[in-house]
Amino acid sequence: MEIRALKKGDDEWISDAKEIKCELVSFFKQGYEGVECNSNPSAEEWLQHLPCISQDHVNMLHKPFSTEEIRKAAFAPHPLKSPDPDGAPPLFFQRHWNVIKNEVVEGVQFFFRRGHMLRETNRTFLALISKCSNPETVTDFRPIGLCNSLYKIISKCMVNRLKPILKEVIGEFQNAFILGRMMLDNCFIAHEILHEVKHRKKGGRFEAILKIELSKAYDRGLLQGIKISRRAPSISHLFFADDALFYFKATPASIRVVKETLQDFCQLSGEVINMKKSSILFSPNTPSRFVRILRQPLGIRSNTELGTYLGCPMDIDGRTFAKLKGVQEKIMKIISSWKFSHLTMPGKIILINGVLAASLQHILSVYWCPKSLANSIMSILLKFLWRNSTAKKPIYWAKKSLICSHKTSGGLGIRSVMHLNKSLLMKQGWRMITNHGLLVSRIFKSKYGNDLISLGHKDLVPKFGSWAARSIVKAASELKQHIGFSVGDARKLISKGIFGLVWRAFNEEDTRNILSIYLPSAREDKRVWLPGLKGSYSVKSGYWSQFNQQPLAEDNWFWRKYWKINIWRKVLLGWRILQNKLHTKDNLNRRGVKLEEYCVLCTKEEENVAHLFRECEVTRRIWWGLLGIRTMSNSHIPFQKWLKDLLAYSLKNDKGSDTFLSMPLIMPAIWLHRNDITFRGMSANPADIVELAQVHAQR
Repeated sequence: MEIRALKKGDDEWISDAKEIKCELVSFFKQGYEGVECNSNPSAEEWLQHLPCISQDHVNMLHKPFSTEEIRKAAFAPHPLKSPDPDGAPPLFFQRHWNVIKNEVVEGVQFFFRRGHMLRETNRTFLALISKCSNPETVTDFRPIGLCNSLYKIISKCMVNRLKPILKEVIGEFQNAFILGRMMLDNCFIAHEILHEVKHRKKGGRFEAILKIELSKAYDRGLLQGIKISRRAPSISHLFFADDALFYFKATPASIRVVKETLQDFCQLSGEVINMKKSSILFSPNTPSRFVRILRQPLGIRSNTELGTYLGCPMDIDGRTFAKLKGVQEKIMKIISSWKFSHLTMPGKIILINGVLAASLQHILSVYWCPKSLANSIMSILLKFLWRNSTAKKPIYWAKKSLICSHKTSGGLGIRSVMHLNKSLLMKQGWRMITNHGLLVSRIFKSKYGNDLISLGHKDLVPKFGSWAARSIVKAASELKQHIGFSVGDARKLISKGIFGLVWRAFNEEDTRNILSIYLPSAREDKRVWLPGLKGSYSVKSGYWSQFNQQPLAEDNWFWRKYWKINIWRKVLLGWRILQNKLHTKDNLNRRGVKLEEYCVLCTKEEENVAHLFRECEVTRRIWWGLLGIRTMSNSHIPFQKWLKDLLAYSLKNDKGSDTFLSMPLIMPAIWLHRNDITFRGMSANPADIVELAQVHAQR
């Protein structure tokens, strides 16, 4: 993105390129220069509260890096990661490792021995990424560093060495950096506490939430946090990287502690907190005069809504979904940026399942999306799929049910927003029941008395729960037929009186045989996901379990093999032919586009897929001349069945033969020649079709 104008601190706009450059360099140079931190008596107090590592960990950190550790670090990045100053991407190091490994290993080990890095290795490109849709000032941009590959190898070595000890030095309220913890945990917890605070409308206990941006943060444990239930852990703060939320009783003493903590942090770290971007929210029962008094020491504004936290809207209660409309607007904005890109249909499918699904994933993992919004988003995606660059209203050539079906069932496998939403929510709930120690797991279980998956399995949606909690329960309820129970030591079953149920359900002999089954004591009873491998849940299995599709074994085999043909664009055209979803003249006429119906190849018969690709006299010559197939001898067989059987025979028996390689190319060649005649005025010529097929075979 080119920056053509910039607003300075005094609200003066500048447009000269040199002035803009000086403003940017001055701002970021000041931010990256070392700052001398003030020493004060509270520094020792802060250090006393910081966790320490053991001597074993110290020895492990001091151990020299081996060649194997350095090799793993070199092969960790994506081969073609973002460009760097030296012009040598990770691919260069990975492909030529046997040639350059000695020099790379020596360079990395030299750095850790001497603490010195060459200026060339330390060179970095700084790129600016906009934080908002319409950036105006320098602070609206976030810099990212594009480092040299050798620098990345050194940093990756350090990261891999630090990973084993991070859990011991990072508290449970920081959900970044630790394997198994996720940013979504903070979203769930923040939404749950916000729900609790907003529903505190009576009583003399006032509560507050402070939202602030930090660069670094330490836990002093001086705040009296908020508990959402009697048995829940008290939460005084939530951190994820540089985003922070503070929770506390809205009292002058708490406000004083917050202010002192932030002041100490700034003095010790050299950072400055932008209070203009910070806000505080009080529970509804807090008198308005208290709100004015309590927020003044912090010098920040008071809001009735928390807004967005970690990219996720927090103020959603299940009664109105206006806050989720931003998801739809985001999708439309992404699609509008591709409007004039002349994308092919395969390219559009990749973008829908890749970029667009990923942009939705964050919010769909936290909240149940209403059916109206899910259908609206799907409508936007399908319009993007079928529309060309000029048409305003596209022709929808296939039903949503078909294109969202699994590829092995003859569909295109495009993700359905509604089904993806349920599978993502189920993933978060399943992660909580398999990781009982997570802070978010303990909070939900303490408030609702059981894990959310179990509540959903029993259709017990909490009436007064937060929308995020109810969302997971609703998803589990929808998918409960796929949730099973694996018996281990049977303690949970015994506690539920299962033995009495067995005696009542079976006769005496069967009951004694059942109860005499040996139960291993080394494993607890647990929930299992029946469609998953070894009972474990995955988003993929959760998604496809919602489709009641059981194709015939033969169809399943055919489509699995068909989609593996390594010429996807041609294969997709073949799919449209097999499903009769191609814009032939008969199909266009049925959809209101009036055209002359004759075939442009022979000018004798009506154009439809059967005639164009099998029965036309020009097409018949191609099949006979290239593959020795007499198409008219099978004209009594429905075209789609004939073509599918022919492809299936080729996939089974002729792998590597001319038939196998030519069939997926003949049909696109016929279609392209037909289009050349229709739109370019060319004459029908079987030799041109053969030439087109040969050209595509060489690509």
